[in-house]
Amino acid sequence: MSQEHFEIPGYAPQIGAIYAHYKNLDKEYRVTGLSLNSDSDEWHVEYIPLYEGAAAPKFNRSVSTWMNRAIVDGKEVERYQLLRV
Repeated sequence: MSQEHFEIPGYAPQIGAIYAHYKNLDKEYRVTGLSLNSDSDEWHVEYIPLYEGAAAPKFNRSVSTWMNRAIVDGKEVERYQLLRV
């Protein structure tokens, strides 16, 4: 019985780093880990909000969605901006 090994993408966000979402740069999030979705074999970012009043205590989002760029006022921006490590 062989087990397939899934490499973490080299472009995945850094665990422990603080990021902000492009829609509200005042709300910060700490990346707490990376996990593999066993149904889709897709890597996910696990992160916690560092502000009061968040909808949940912990979130996850696929690495590919996390790394996607968004269009704001006709310009491409990072969906999650690295603030500090």
